[in-house]
Amino acid sequence: MAVVVSAGNAGADAADYTPASCAGVLTVAASTRTGEPAAYSNRGTDVELAAPGGDHEHGVLSTVDTGATVAEGDGYAAYAGTSMAAPHVAAAAALLLDAAPTSSPAS
Repeated sequence: MAVVVSAGNAGADAADYTPASCAGVLTVAASTRTGEPAAYSNRGTDVELAAPGGDHEHGVLSTVDTGATVAEGDGYAAYAGTSMAAPHVAAAAALLLDAAPTSSPAS
């Protein structure tokens, strides 16, 4: 099983944050639309991958409920952060596992 975690959004070394610094996880940093490291994203040797995380002008769309205090309906909102980047990697890992069921995160 692959455990995918966000690197964090402090613009610091991911080694100083959990779960980004935990053993056995795939730590994901965020990149901008142009593929550059996002300024807010944690970085360092504990980061294995980067994926689109958005920025203040162009976030990554996520599903949301449109209600302010109670559930009202489905909608979308744009967010930026390593929490938006990690699902890209988790989805890619799931596709890889489907294509090669005997693989592991180490391979």
